[in-house]
Amino acid sequence: MFHEQGGLCHYCSIPMTMEKRPNPPFPNYATFEHLIPQALGGSGRVENLRLACYDCNQIRGKELADQLKRERAECS
Repeated sequence: MFHEQGGLCHYCSIPMTMEKRPNPPFPNYATFEHLIPQALGGSGRVENLRLACYDCNQIRGKELADQLKRERAECS
């Protein structure tokens, strides 16, 4: 999945790292993200997963993926 996305966050397109997870995580640390949150009925299947940087994953919460992607693009 990392290479398919070119190593870029699904939402903000910053380059991510998959090095050993630091504590606390770096803002650009790659995390798995559910396009449709599990809390809203989304599955854990690969079709519903993307990689997102730690910051975007934390910001998103239960928002729908398209909504956050638009918001992050407007900030760039």
